[in-house]
Amino acid sequence: MTELARALCEADITRIVMSAESLPLDVGRTKRLFTTAQRRAAIVRDGQCTWNGCDQHASRCEVHHIRWWDRD
Repeated sequence: MTELARALCEADITRIVMSAESLPLDVGRTKRLFTTAQRRAAIVRDGQCTWNGCDQHASRCEVHHIRWWDRD
């Protein structure tokens, strides 16, 4: 086993997805609450509330997990 392979086995690795403006959009499952950048991205992506039957504009909605964050 190479030194790099051993180091990777012991490493804590987190996937982080960045926006074009270098703001974090997704930092894995270690953070439960949404960032300002993620809220902006959700407003642009969804346009309105994604809850079944709700048609509120996304800017008036609370960004939340539709699936339980700690169980799914």
